[in-house]
Amino acid sequence: MNIQKQATAVWNGTIKDGKGHLTSQSGVLKQAPYTFVSRFQNGSGTNPEELMAAAHAGCFTVDCKNRWNHGRRISGNGTIGRKNLSGK
Repeated sequence: MNIQKQATAVWNGTIKDGKGHLTSQSGVLKQAPYTFVSRFQNGSGTNPEELMAAAHAGCFTVDCKNRWNHGRRISGNGTIGRKNLSGK
């Protein structure tokens, strides 16, 4: 099975004072805003890490349902973290 999905990220301004938006091929995300604050300080709006966690949770949950078809409902969680390795 060959599946390719696309998304676009746009950022304007400096890293701390700028802002951006994310758009997905399906249209579920349509210029969803994100900022330095939403990414690094838990402000409102989404961020790439949150989207990666959701993607991992979705893939894992569907795979588990496929392997072990127990009951009607299954749920999964995803966690993505960031760690500053440069010491800055």
